[in-house]
Amino acid sequence: MKLEQTNFLSQSEREIGLENFQKHSFWNGLGINFLNAPIVSLLAITFGASNIELGYISSVFHFAGIVLIFLPRLLNGVAIKTAFFFGWLFRGLICFLYAVLFFLDGQAAVTTILVLYTLFAVFRMIGAPMVEPIQRSLVSGSEAGSIVVKIHQRLTVSEIISRIISFLLLSIQYFSGLTGLVLLTWIGSINNTIS
Repeated sequence: MKLEQTNFLSQSEREIGLENFQKHSFWNGLGINFLNAPIVSLLAITFGASNIELGYISSVFHFAGIVLIFLPRLLNGVAIKTAFFFGWLFRGLICFLYAVLFFLDGQAAVTTILVLYTLFAVFRMIGAPMVEPIQRSLVSGSEAGSIVVKIHQRLTVSEIISRIISFLLLSIQYFSGLTGLVLLTWIGSINNTIS
């Protein structure tokens, strides 16, 4: 694909960057549905979470948005690509800790789920705002529409694939409970970390 020159990147740098960003979108789509509120809510319900706790899970991304107030100071002098990389990396690695649920029960398990999901949301708030500046650095104004559509198509296709995988896995009797839900979070963590 022939790309226009931008102020900061050469054509070859932009081509490599766009290819990598499209791969990121695909792997992110595969991972995010295994780590979002529906799976986490099912985990919490497994351990008897209250309605207030389930409400918190469904709204934690809004609460985690408070991080955006402090983000400019916290990341002062940090490159956008570095913040993006570590935000995504840590949000994926945090989710591997859902495996401790095999050793917990009741309120201790629910509290662990709430803490892990809050940390996931906070790291998402660090990485997610970096997506748009990265896209702008890779795409010139005249190309933005077609390229952003391609990126979102990859994301959407991979999200559909992940939903089919979660449906099929959870429909198997052995994986219909805690084992399947934790396995899905691990699959999501692996895909998110790859992205």
